Amino acid sequence: MRPVKLVMSAFGPYAGRVEIDFEKLGTRGIYLITGDTGAGKTTVFDAITFALYGEASGENRDVKMLRSKYARPETLTEVQLTFLYGEKEFFVKRNPEYDRPKARGEGMTTEKANAELHYEDGRIISKQKEVNKAIVNIMGLDRHQFTQIAMIAQGDFLKLLLASTEERKKIFRRLFNTDLYQKLQERLKEEAGALRTKREAINASIKQYIDGILYSQEAEAVLSDENIVSSEDVIRKLQKMTDDDERRQILYITQVNELSDKINDISEKLTRAQEWEKAEQQRQEADVLLNSQIIRFSVLKEELKKAEAQLNEARRLGEKSALITAELSGYDDIDIKRQELMDLKKLEESDKNTFRQKSEDLTDIKEEIKALEEELKTLSGLEKEMTVIQLQKSVLSREYKEIEDFQNSIEELKLLHEKLKKAQAYYLKKSQTAEEAKSWYEEKNKAYLDQQAGILSQILKKGEACPVCGAVNHPNPAKLSPGAPTEEELENYKELSQKASDDAGQASKTAGRLKGMWQEKHETFLKTVHKLLGDISENLWNEAISDKKAENEKAAANLLKKEDIVSEKIERKQEIEGLLPIKRQTMKSLEEEVRQTEAASVKHKAEAEALKKYVEDLRNNLQYESRAEAEKAASEFEAEKKNIEDREKQARKSYAECDKNIAALKAKIEESCKFLENKEILDVDREKKKKQQLYDLRESLEPKVTAVNIRLDNNRRALENISEKAAELTDIDKRWGWIKALSDTANGNITGKEKIMLETYVQMAYFDRIIARANIRFMVMSGGQYELKRSRLAGNNRSQSGLDLDVVDHYNGTERSVRTLSGGESFKASLSLALGLSDEIQASAGGIRLDTMFIDEGFGSLDEESLQQAIRSLSDLANGNRLVGIISHVPELKEKIDKQIIIRKSKSGGSSAEVSV
Repeated sequence: MRPVKLVMSAFGPYAGRVEIDFEKLGTRGIYLITGDTGAGKTTVFDAITFALYGEASGENRDVKMLRSKYARPETLTEVQLTFLYGEKEFFVKRNPEYDRPKARGEGMTTEKANAELHYEDGRIISKQKEVNKAIVNIMGLDRHQFTQIAMIAQGDFLKLLLASTEERKKIFRRLFNTDLYQKLQERLKEEAGALRTKREAINASIKQYIDGILYSQEAEAVLSDENIVSSEDVIRKLQKMTDDDERRQILYITQVNELSDKINDISEKLTRAQEWEKAEQQRQEADVLLNSQIIRFSVLKEELKKAEAQLNEARRLGEKSALITAELSGYDDIDIKRQELMDLKKLEESDKNTFRQKSEDLTDIKEEIKALEEELKTLSGLEKEMTVIQLQKSVLSREYKEIEDFQNSIEELKLLHEKLKKAQAYYLKKSQTAEEAKSWYEEKNKAYLDQQAGILSQILKKGEACPVCGAVNHPNPAKLSPGAPTEEELENYKELSQKASDDAGQASKTAGRLKGMWQEKHETFLKTVHKLLGDISENLWNEAISDKKAENEKAAANLLKKEDIVSEKIERKQEIEGLLPIKRQTMKSLEEEVRQTEAASVKHKAEAEALKKYVEDLRNNLQYESRAEAEKAASEFEAEKKNIEDREKQARKSYAECDKNIAALKAKIEESCKFLENKEILDVDREKKKKQQLYDLRESLEPKVTAVNIRLDNNRRALENISEKAAELTDIDKRWGWIKALSDTANGNITGKEKIMLETYVQMAYFDRIIARANIRFMVMSGGQYELKRSRLAGNNRSQSGLDLDVVDHYNGTERSVRTLSGGESFKASLSLALGLSDEIQASAGGIRLDTMFIDEGFGSLDEESLQQAIRSLSDLANGNRLVGIISHVPELKEKIDKQIIIRKSKSGGSSAEVSV
């Protein structure tokens, strides 16, 4: 993984948007992150880790604290990271959860945490959990592994170097996922403990069941006099006790059943005697009641005859009430018609008011229509006036455009003249250059021709004929000219001369073309001047144009004002033309409404007079003054009628009940006499005494039955539970034996041996590989003096060991604890161990690619030589396309490392970042 670009907004100490382009740092080597204390150097690491995993790089920085305290309320807090993994580019964007002002209204609202991941092929993932999962899949590392491999944060150096075995176990557990071995240890330990607890519980349960055994007097000595040494003895003796109690139970139950049968026989005899006595008493009481009911029956019969004689009066009263009730609707009709009469009078009054109002409205609308018609006459001819104004505006606009075109043509003519002068000057320059090139070529051509004779003289030999004159003697051969060109050079001079001549010809054509254009435009321009300004001198053109333009603008302004006035009048005319039809239609509607209102008033008045006569006729046909009086009279008749009918019903009911009681008493006397026919003579006192004796004897047996039942029920359960628990204890003892041995081995609790747990044993293998990788750098940084080594000896056999760390001093051959190293030596050892840990985690992660590493730790404790060794080691680490970033305040590092990210803190709040290479 290699970061390409990091953008932070309102993040940590960065108030606004800050962008860091890592591409400027290249793809390999060391770069330094430097700047003011508290400016935000470590925040760069936090931002990269937050963008990838949604958390800061350090454990003590909460995500909710990442919102910049210097940021404006409306500025969004977010981090954007573009990074490469392999050949693919990814873009991730995140913002933490934080409170911000509401977009609308007052108060605060919570901005929810969000995340987006963009793939190179255009895919986008937006949910936080999905983005986290995708990042782990891409990187092959979770956040803890990434911070250990790629980001060595402040405080993590010495933490790993000086950690105890227990502390290293926790660190390695998180990094190398050895918690499954720890879980196995805990599982074995828990299983052994659970089995031990279960075994103890079963023994306690068996003892509890034994303590709960109930004994008979005969069996008491059986279990108390002998020493019971096993569950099997208890089971055998308890089974014998149960068998004896079962025999006793059968004997007791047989005796109790026999006594109960005898008691039941006597109880039946005594019950029959009580029933005969009761029947005799009931017969005597019924005789007395029968005589009294016969006397009362005669009296009730006379009362019934009198009540029946009054029923005719009740019928007459009912008829009178029905007649009154039938007339009640007449009273309702009178009330309804009276209300209708009042409504008609109100309508008649309303018609009068409406007629008066409508008449006034009709007068008003007629006057309004007349006024609008008069105003409309004054607004005729406006369209023609507007047409004239539009034509005048068009003329002024055309004149104004001609003036502007004229001004523009002045500028264009000036520019064209400047181009012409430049083209003419350029032609003169090119022409001079062509003449010089031609002269230079002719000079060189002559020298070349002159040189030919000298060249031929070089090949003449004494006694051989000259190829030009044929002479065999050569008394004065020509000499070579020192400035003559070669044939190739002469050809170059010729080409230069020809090119200069061509350039001059082209420049001449350009100047000629521009001159023709200028002359044509100048003639057209003079015609325009004459048309617009007349025959005036050129020095007055600008003033005349300005005056003419001002006059045009003034005339246009006056026309606009006049146009606005006419437009308003036209709008008013159109408004009136639209209103008049509406007003005329309203007038017609009002005229019709006035007519209808007057007719309705006449109609309502006639209806009211007819209704008044109808009410008077209704009232004369009724016998009471009002409905209330009629209802009262009908109610009184009904009440009197009901009293007569109720008295008749009560007399009839009493007569029937008395007759029924006489019949019931006669039947009861007859039934008692029949039952007494079978009456026997019995000595009740003697039978009661005999029953009590049998009952006392049965009562004496019941405690024995109860006791044996309780013992049997209790001891049977005890026997069943003890047998079950004894079998379970046998299985538990067998499993507990081998589980305990395995747990002691895995948890390092074997007596007399070094206490190394299974997880620690696995972590020791990782630790040895980490130490081997760390020593490659530590030996270089320490100049070959020191080498890290895992301690092979435990401090004692009572605490856990296996991950302690020593250092070997090759200068004196000693081996001691790493805690004895000095500050600078501890830093070099810590850095080496951290880098070794990073290498091992990266190797264990299965071929992940991390092209960038970040180290956040001070180098101030190192001397000059140690600092050089540390930088050399980090430079070796950076070889092979790896980029290593260092946070440090050490001045020597600023001088030795050219690539830097400089963080500056503003006095007004907020920080900035700059990449310097």
